[in-house]
Amino acid sequence: MNELDIALFLQINASADSPPWAIAAARWASNHLSTLAMGLLLPLVFLGPRARWQVLGVVLAMVMAWLIARGLRETVPSVRPFVMGVGQQWQDHSAGPGFPSMHATMAAAWAAALTAFAPARRRWMWAVVCVPIALAIGLSRVYLGVHFLSDIVLGMLIGAVTTIAAAMLASHTLLRRWAPDNLPLT
Repeated sequence: MNELDIALFLQINASADSPPWAIAAARWASNHLSTLAMGLLLPLVFLGPRARWQVLGVVLAMVMAWLIARGLRETVPSVRPFVMGVGQQWQDHSAGPGFPSMHATMAAAWAAALTAFAPARRRWMWAVVCVPIALAIGLSRVYLGVHFLSDIVLGMLIGAVTTIAAAMLASHTLLRRWAPDNLPLT
């Protein structure tokens, strides 16, 4: 871990002086906001072919993101802040690898794919709703002391890149047959 990553972590990580409500909010974002976010996909399944295409894009991006992040965790040695004795840990967590953050990876893939696979005229609305949710999930992990900021940033990048790959894959493969008619995929 480099000194910049540690310094940034210490700027974001909750301290003993942090208000209890802020720690409770971060715990809620870390533990429950991702479940709520995934629940937002369920109504889309019932809103017609365009919305189902959007859900397919989200699932594809999230699966790809999970595979990449899992592979990195298995091959790149990493240590969580609390294992190093850096900062304060406000969330119980195992000492397993934390690079990249799976929470941040999945949240970013979810947000980016919901936005990218949405109808072009509505993408800004999806971005306004989804990006803050993904950021809250990712940053809550640093605030609670279970990830360095680099874990979050790489997770977010993986989520964004896999969304681009998912869009390319969906538009150039057999998945295209499930796309609604006259669907622009860019």
